[in-house]
Amino acid sequence: SARIRRNTHQQLLGAILLDPNYEGMEELGCYISLPHPPSEPSEMDDLLEEISSHIGCHWPDRKFFLHMKLDPITQISLEAAGYELGFGFRQFRLEKHPTSTKGPVIDIRPFEEQCLSEYLSCWARGYEGLRRRIDLKPYLWALEHPQSARAEMDPFIASGQFRAYWHGNQLVGLAWHKENFIENIVIHPDHQRQGFGTAIMEDLYHTISGEPLFLDVVLENTEAIRFYEKCGFHALNDSGLFWQQPVNVSSLFPC
Repeated sequence: SARIRRNTHQQLLGAILLDPNYEGMEELGCYISLPHPPSEPSEMDDLLEEISSHIGCHWPDRKFFLHMKLDPITQISLEAAGYELGFGFRQFRLEKHPTSTKGPVIDIRPFEEQCLSEYLSCWARGYEGLRRRIDLKPYLWALEHPQSARAEMDPFIASGQFRAYWHGNQLVGLAWHKENFIENIVIHPDHQRQGFGTAIMEDLYHTISGEPLFLDVVLENTEAIRFYEKCGFHALNDSGLFWQQPVNVSSLFPC
């Protein structure tokens, strides 16, 4: 379900997306996305009260995970309400051709139903590596929740914005985008640091021609940040995933 929230001037602040099945959190809490949080402390307090009272009645025993931009008002208000910052994200923008050297030759193919299991394995293994790098227990979400994973891919498949990258008969990576925002890019861990990331960025740059590219990166994923900066991406702003205290971080992504 979803709620749309506006301020006193009827300007859109953001959509509160309630998804208790988000990446295995169905027994832990609700994921709420607030891309444009209130700019005044009083409006932030009202928003948190709405989450606690109106939305909280649907999932009284679960915790809330709030994703919103990082700024002093946000952090002070959330900390006062008992939330803590779990993960940070940095948004990047690329306007010119990637500056890194050309990668290996890859075969670019659209979605193929018979390859779904390979897609899910690549996605799961790629994010397992990320979780290890940021000291979280591995969790093969895409394999353990294939229906939810497929549902997340479906809009991009339908719009022709899903791309699979092959080297010979090996699936090396996946990417999907919404217009000029790269929603997801995954390199299979067996094929990382071999130039395939560079080749995928080359393809995405030419596919989304005439528009700057945008993407978000977990702040703790310093290896990916270095790669994107090497490609010519520039940092724009930071956002964060907050949750109510106390939360055992390792429990969010169980084995």
